[in-house]
Amino acid sequence: MATQQSRDFPLEVPRAFPKKIQHPETVYFTEPPAKLLERLYPLHTKRSYKKVVNGRELFGKLDPGIACQKCPKLQQLLDKMLELAKS
Repeated sequence: MATQQSRDFPLEVPRAFPKKIQHPETVYFTEPPAKLLERLYPLHTKRSYKKVVNGRELFGKLDPGIACQKCPKLQQLLDKMLELAKS
């Protein structure tokens, strides 16, 4: 079953995501997300990934709740930011 986030990409791109993407906190250390997309877009869509254009479009569709479920460190960061903003 496709998630909303995977439906935001051209169909071929999420199919090519590595299995490690299920654990977002480990992805950055070997291949940052933008680099992964820069590699996958031309291979599977015959067009390039434009970080400013495509990244902005995709970022606007993100669901912070899902991101926090997959990435507990993000939730900790957001909680800390909210705590600091309130104090």
